[in-house]
Amino acid sequence: MRRLTLRLAILLVCALACARVDQAQAQIISGVLPTPVTVPQGGTGATTLTANGVLYGNATGPIQATAVCGAGSYLRGTGGAPVCSNDLAVATATLSTPKLTPGAGTGITVNDPGSVRTQVYKVSLAKEAFAAAAVTNNTVIATMPVGTILHSVVARVTQAFVCAAVCTTATLSATLGIAPGGTEFLVSFDLDAAIATFGDANAEMGSALSIAGQFNSGYVSSFTQAEPVTLQATSGTGNWGDGVNTNLSAGAVTFYLLATVLP
Repeated sequence: MRRLTLRLAILLVCALACARVDQAQAQIISGVLPTPVTVPQGGTGATTLTANGVLYGNATGPIQATAVCGAGSYLRGTGGAPVCSNDLAVATATLSTPKLTPGAGTGITVNDPGSVRTQVYKVSLAKEAFAAAAVTNNTVIATMPVGTILHSVVARVTQAFVCAAVCTTATLSATLGIAPGGTEFLVSFDLDAAIATFGDANAEMGSALSIAGQFNSGYVSSFTQAEPVTLQATSGTGNWGDGVNTNLSAGAVTFYLLATVLP
């Protein structure tokens, strides 16, 4: 009888010990996990994750995911949560050897040891960009930061401009400069021409980029304010559009700018 009582007591103690298993452990033992399983418990803390997103940690909080990165983009650090980016600019990129050796001495401060700052900029304008209710259509195609050297400009008419009404095809032309109508970068060139390239001959270059006008391998912009690069398209007869809709049935032009932004 004593042995039976002892066995019953042992079984009772085991039952009480097993009953102390916490809820999470009980769920795991039963094959049912808590929803969601928290990070401290070894889970993600999330019930759903962005399809094709990139996961990143969130301390003890639920794991996070970035938005879906577009084709050709990359994951960029921000000092906080990472983001998808197409911006290939690297503020601290420097040349490997050979490179200039920094100067040294009393009163000498090396402000930039040699960063990579030359870029090729490309911008394309379709016929819809030419809709001014006037015979001139002005478009800022780029803005040069303070202290920029614009080395060269090439314009490529990829589709001849054609007037559907009001304007006259044979009278369409354009210039490229700082202010509207300026010719610092490209003198007047035909927009109604067949597919053609402008800026590949010295006679087509404006006053700041021609061989005679160049200083320091290009146009040196202001060191006190940003400067625009402005395309002025001119119609010899009739407006370009009504302010919203263009009078063109065809036309496209692409510009390539080679520039160095000084540190």
